[in-house]
Amino acid sequence: MLSLDRLGEAASFGPWLCGIVLNLCRGQLRQRQREVSWKDLVGGAIVADALLVDPEPSPEERAEALQMHQQVLSW
Repeated sequence: MLSLDRLGEAASFGPWLCGIVLNLCRGQLRQRQREVSWKDLVGGAIVADALLVDPEPSPEERAEALQMHQQVLSW
């Protein structure tokens, strides 16, 4: 925002502002990447160094997938 007075055309304000926001977001993402722990990566579900993740879809997920499959086939 300190360089707003050097902005040439008023029509350039939108892209200029979006560029600032994009750079701020990238900076936040870079900072977050440095602060990620193993526990964050696995969703906090660690018990005796084992993940509590069921690789199989739940019954609800299976039913939803089947319903979506049937909808696609009916088109």
